[in-house]
Amino acid sequence: MQILVSGTIPEGNFKDVRAYLELPHFNVETIKTKNGAAAGLVSWVINIVTYRDIVVTVEPKKAKAAAAKAETDEAMAKKNAAETQVAELTATLNKLITKLNEAEATKAAAEATVERGLAKASLANRLTNALADENVRWAASI
Repeated sequence: MQILVSGTIPEGNFKDVRAYLELPHFNVETIKTKNGAAAGLVSWVINIVTYRDIVVTVEPKKAKAAAAKAETDEAMAKKNAAETQVAELTATLNKLITKLNEAEATKAAAEATVERGLAKASLANRLTNALADENVRWAASI
């Protein structure tokens, strides 16, 4: 036996009262002509049954909405964590790109220094060879 949300009316009573609700004279106006207290009771029964029907319809929807909200909150938390991680990785990437650019600049400077050194070595070799030829000529002249 299941109990209504209020916890006071067993579910079976709602099934039993349906037969009375379908009677054409079971309404507040008709019963009020007979007895005012009975009309209040009829009004209460009709309202309680209507309330229960709404609760039975709405409660599962509320539960689904709460579950969907919890799922959405969880997904948003995951999304925010992912965005934070992306931001951290982007910052790390930018630092690494900066280091790469600095390393490439250092490499280019080193290569330029090597090129200048090779050019000077080439000129020095040419000068040495030219002076060696002069040495032979000087030796012949002496």
